Amino acid sequence: MSRAERDRLARDLLADPALATRLKPALEASPAQAAAALQAAGYAIEPGELALPQPAPLSLDQAALDRVAGGYMNVRNTLSPFEELP
Repeated sequence: MSRAERDRLARDLLADPALATRLKPALEASPAQAAAALQAAGYAIEPGELALPQPAPLSLDQAALDRVAGGYMNVRNTLSPFEELP
């Protein structure tokens, strides 16, 4: 999709709420379905040009957050990790 075509699509979506409503289900589906809907609406785009949706970030429990944030120290000597206790 050229920059001009992308700009035209953005302008058309802002100017025509009915177009945005009509395309929304297809744009939330697979890239192939989104490209087919955009081509039917008169836009030159291929499925490979559409970005795939990014997965939601995983949530961590408190114990995992402590390990990541440096709140977990797995050594016998908590005073100095480099020395053994007598």
